[in-house]
Amino acid sequence: MASRRLLQAGALPWKSTMTTRTPPVPWPQPRLFSSSTAVLAPRSDAPGKPTWAARTAPSQTASAVPRPPSSPPRAAGGFAAATAASKSAASDHVYDATSTDTLDLSKIIAAESDDFLRSHYRAPKPELRLKPVLGRTIHCTARLDMAGALIFLGKAMRANNTKELARLQKRHERPGLKRKRLRSERWRARFKIGFAATVSRVQELRNQGW
Repeated sequence: MASRRLLQAGALPWKSTMTTRTPPVPWPQPRLFSSSTAVLAPRSDAPGKPTWAARTAPSQTASAVPRPPSSPPRAAGGFAAATAASKSAASDHVYDATSTDTLDLSKIIAAESDDFLRSHYRAPKPELRLKPVLGRTIHCTARLDMAGALIFLGKAMRANNTKELARLQKRHERPGLKRKRLRSERWRARFKIGFAATVSRVQELRNQGW
């Protein structure tokens, strides 16, 4: 008994020192304004979801709306092509979805750039000085074959003295020597003309009896 009294006496101050736990206080709820009450309040007048029978059953408004007439059946053959042609002919637009023409943008851009280059940056063609009068070109036609063209080319080369010019241009000739040669050639040509005229005059006088 004495020990039980001591235990009870010693337990009394321990109980007095213990703190009782208060119940948890809930978080303060946000204040609802007049604008938020309408949003957060449950909708009592909201209509319920329609049932499957209501979905499948035709409504009165749907039956009252007239349906468009069905299109006539397509005939086998060129019905689609004729319709596309009539649409493209009656349409004012250039592009028509029913047409089968392909639109290639790269070809259009390339054609426009080629036209621009041809009109503004026209490259001059090289002038070829190869006319027959120069003795270097003989045109082969229907009346002139290869053998005849070679004969005409030989005649033109002899007339133009092409062989002599090629021989003179084969080696270099200093300017002083060239002047002497040209002066000698001119004197020889004048002497030849004068000598031929003198011989013809002597023969004419001899025929007259002098």
